[in-house]
Amino acid sequence: MVKNSLSNQDISEIENITGYVFKNKNLIERAFTHSSAVNGVNDYERLEFLGDSVLQLAVTDFLLNNYKKLDEGQLTRGRAKIVSKEPTCKIFENLDLARYVIASSSFSNDEGREGISDKMKSDILEALIGAIYRDGGMKAAFQFIIDKFSDIIDNVMKGNLIDSKSELYEYCAKAKLDIKFKTQSNGSANNPRFSCISFVDGKEISVGNGKSKRAAEQDSAKKALELLKKNYDKR
Repeated sequence: MVKNSLSNQDISEIENITGYVFKNKNLIERAFTHSSAVNGVNDYERLEFLGDSVLQLAVTDFLLNNYKKLDEGQLTRGRAKIVSKEPTCKIFENLDLARYVIASSSFSNDEGREGISDKMKSDILEALIGAIYRDGGMKAAFQFIIDKFSDIIDNVMKGNLIDSKSELYEYCAKAKLDIKFKTQSNGSANNPRFSCISFVDGKEISVGNGKSKRAAEQDSAKKALELLKKNYDKR
């Protein structure tokens, strides 16, 4: 459920979550304001634009200082995974930030559903980074980013971050199999649930479930991969 403004308690909770106390509290509200609530004026998009660049720079700086044995190509690929939509969306969800989003009562996301899309989650997290940078400078923004992204950075650079959907696409391309997904919403605005069916060469092969479209697709792709590797690899 979206809000039409943030209370003092909301602002205090966000500061506790971020570990940063804002001098300009208005930046917090702006970072969580969707264009539907303000007709495109003072929404989060400009802060998101700034936060995206700050995130890229912070991760680049951290990787250069901590992974000195890796070449430029390895660092570039690692950074791309770290700052992509899936990890930023996951951090948004882990921090439980959806409860602070400000939008109009008629709000629906870019996929035509009530609720918050994965893209919007990623954008708001980047807007929050932009707000911290604007208020506290690079040091404060870097501290927030490294604190919240540390586990993801570690997993990515060790090669342990699993993107089952991408892996399934690669597997099917090599095996010359056609893969398609069909995702639908089964829950309500207050309790979103999604299911995803994976089709290989037109045949249903797996069904995944999750609290977001991304989670359902990843669950379905993971199950499809397990079945394909078990059956096709024996041929």
